[in-house]
Amino acid sequence: MIAAVLVRFAYLAVSRAFAALWLLRMTEREKDVKILALRHQLAVLLRQLGDQRPPLRSEDGALLAALLVPLARATMRQIYRRIQDELLMLSHRTAASTTAERTVGLGDYLLSYGLAGHSGS
Repeated sequence: MIAAVLVRFAYLAVSRAFAALWLLRMTEREKDVKILALRHQLAVLLRQLGDQRPPLRSEDGALLAALLVPLARATMRQIYRRIQDELLMLSHRTAASTTAERTVGLGDYLLSYGLAGHSGS
């Protein structure tokens, strides 16, 4: 019994390792095509099942949650990087516009609004 489990585990480990190596070799376009094909297969299977869904056990939910944690972390890191980039660009734009306003000078500012040459009275 234990020998059969070990053989199955070794087979799964080797097959997963080869699958990972194959994915590393694929281009982004090939990965996108593979994802589209898998989504299509899933849609066909869902259509065939109709309203019948296989019941999920608590172990299945725990496995799905464990698989989603790294994905959630990666997504949050990506969102955080985008926000940081946007804030950095905003601060650069603000600093550049403030610098441009300082170099214009008060006389040019008054001329642009038609206020130069007018007296207070």
